[in-house]
Amino acid sequence: MSALAQTMFKLPTSQRWRMVSAGMHVIRNYSRKANNKDYYDILDITPKATSSEIKASYYRLSKKYHPDLNKDTNAAKQFAEISVAYQTLINNERRAIYDKTKGVQKDKANEEILATLSGIMIVGYVILRIFFKK
Repeated sequence: MSALAQTMFKLPTSQRWRMVSAGMHVIRNYSRKANNKDYYDILDITPKATSSEIKASYYRLSKKYHPDLNKDTNAAKQFAEISVAYQTLINNERRAIYDKTKGVQKDKANEEILATLSGIMIVGYVILRIFFKK
């Protein structure tokens, strides 16, 4: 079990829900704001980058800007932008659409990513509630 999960289990239910809500809020707001930036610039890669280069850049930047590791006030914003850029560029279909339109259809891709991430967070919270009631 990860350190984050262990910490969540120790928190009262109301605080757990606030953490999930805050996470969804950050992802929703900053994925929309990431629309103005080029995803290749966000990940500091070239448009000809391979999937392994994209992944390596994502891991490097996510370690640098993860809100649990970086206490800077802008770390959560930058981490959300990095995550959205990675999810778009690592998926070949989304990347092809992004490259053709240079982001005209980014809103649709972002909404899909947001729905997936929000769903994962909600499912995780429900599992915590069901199996680890106190």
